Amino acid sequence: MKNNRVLIVDDDEQALALFRRSLRKHYHVESALTGSEAVRLLDHDDPFGVVVADLRMPEMDGLAVLRHAREIAPETVRILLSGEADVASLESAINSAAVHRFLSKACQPDELRDAVSEAVSHYQLITEEKSLLSSTVSASMRALIDIVAMATPEIFERCIEIRPLVGEIAKEMQLHNAWHCEVASLLCKLGCVAIREASVDAVFGLEQLGPYETAALQDQGHVAADLIGAIPSLSAVAEIVRHQDNAYVSRDPDELAKNEIPVGSRILKAASDYVAHRIRWNDGELALATMELTPDDYDPQIVELLVKSEKLERRYRIEAVGVDNIPQRGFVYEPIKTETGEVVFQRGEELSLTLCQRLNGVLKTRGLQQPLKFFVLNSAQPDESARTAAQVSV
Repeated sequence: MKNNRVLIVDDDEQALALFRRSLRKHYHVESALTGSEAVRLLDHDDPFGVVVADLRMPEMDGLAVLRHAREIAPETVRILLSGEADVASLESAINSAAVHRFLSKACQPDELRDAVSEAVSHYQLITEEKSLLSSTVSASMRALIDIVAMATPEIFERCIEIRPLVGEIAKEMQLHNAWHCEVASLLCKLGCVAIREASVDAVFGLEQLGPYETAALQDQGHVAADLIGAIPSLSAVAEIVRHQDNAYVSRDPDELAKNEIPVGSRILKAASDYVAHRIRWNDGELALATMELTPDDYDPQIVELLVKSEKLERRYRIEAVGVDNIPQRGFVYEPIKTETGEVVFQRGEELSLTLCQRLNGVLKTRGLQQPLKFFVLNSAQPDESARTAAQVSV
């Protein structure tokens, strides 16, 4: 990318005029007499290919200007002018402003032109390499996403549902590279393409698999991360994917825990589990209640942002009770089974007088495995949550 824009900063008006005359035939030259004026130009104009700044200026010196240029446009090539051989200043320039070249303020016009010409060429090389890398990364990333979409379409559809929530939470947290999180949400199940029996419910923790498939599924995040990490500039995405299943409060001392886990991984875990439970129950409130049954799995700050994003009210909690203490309102959380293991009531069935009467009959004839688990309304008042012991008696 050709960029002939050059900014020269010097508090000496005569020197500034000389520099402009020597460069204006070949470059689009802007000039500033003060550091603050230079900062204004850097902040509000298009990027400069080269910035040349005098070291010694009042209020804001040349190093501060070049540091600012580096912060807002890292590709801009920075040249420092100095009228003295100040070793400490030169070392600071290298360390803090990544100065490309030093010139004596007394340099000849030809020397300045040559230095700026080389700097413009260097800028062009940097930006062309960055553009090539960006297009390569984009194409590689698109290829991986297409592999997931074609090999495991149902799983990819679930990933698409997760992506907006991940993106919204990342933006709410003002993450600098929120796009890393969104890309990770699309590629988080890349490792599942090699697991033949991996149904969408099994992948998202809602269905049991055999021992081999379970072990493969537990390792799929690492497999996916290794594939993604081979692409330049996607190492951060790879680490998000690698740690997507880490519990916030780790049960394994060898695993990352709490804020050691990449924030993108913490967002992805909460969003992924929430969407899976919401689909399972067809209700966001029940999904949240399911997650709050295992609070150590999730970063509490991210759960609060999820609640805010989804406009949830925490209407339910999960409660384990005996058959003589069944709540009047709510839903079955776990399938209710007889003592011999036969399922008589499926998860998600709404509590009612009829269900309680049926439970009473099953209890008397075949017995029930206890405790029973239900979603119970958090907002229920004592008179509303009256127990139905009279309806289910031993």
